[in-house]
Amino acid sequence: MEWLYTKMFVCDHCGRCCTDKVSQIALTVGDLVRISEHLNISISSLFEEYVSFNPFRGEDSSVYDYEIGLNIPCKFRQKDKCIIYKSRDLNSRLFPFWLINAPDEFIDDDFGCLKQLKELKHKEVYIEYKEKIAKILLNESDFTDKIINQIGARKQIDLKDNEEYNSLVDEFKDNLHELEEKKVELAIRLRDDQFFNKFPLLIEKEILNNKELLENIKENTVKLNETEKLIQDGNIERD
Repeated sequence: MEWLYTKMFVCDHCGRCCTDKVSQIALTVGDLVRISEHLNISISSLFEEYVSFNPFRGEDSSVYDYEIGLNIPCKFRQKDKCIIYKSRDLNSRLFPFWLINAPDEFIDDDFGCLKQLKELKHKEVYIEYKEKIAKILLNESDFTDKIINQIGARKQIDLKDNEEYNSLVDEFKDNLHELEEKKVELAIRLRDDQFFNKFPLLIEKEILNNKELLENIKENTVKLNETEKLIQDGNIERD
């Protein structure tokens, strides 16, 4: 048996994926459990500073669904590093590997981690990693949707009749990225915080009282740790 020491993916900590407001990052109930355990705080304590019901754009450019997501820029990024990296959320684990088979023209060379995808050897390792993480994400997303529906937090907003929204569309029509950023900021300001502020404790209660869910998350966490070993330390084991 020998070990191959080969070029592997390395996060360059540019922070674009966790500071760009356009890149909203959704969380699962499993993410909430793993992060709270990592920080040794309650699930409900994550809300407000780190996590909120944040707007995610749908197919219609003026319509946003409020989902559990990281507050962007992410407060877990401190001194240019992720302080919860080992327990980071599933969507963050998938980035940038979900683009590994994307055409080269889709990859921004100024985005360091995306540029690496063109150069990495042993890509099959990352394809396998992506598929395993995506399977866990789909599983936990189903549980998350059920809980969101149970506690009545399924909310949506359509900005098209809002005067500020229409002004933003006119002002930033030549800069679509900045326009999207402004729209997200507007959707956050228009969020019914009085409604959402009472839900962190309800979510926490629903999670902690669901033995099936907790067992599922525990099993997924074991799978995550095994999956991370696929690309840990840049070593690939070969018989």
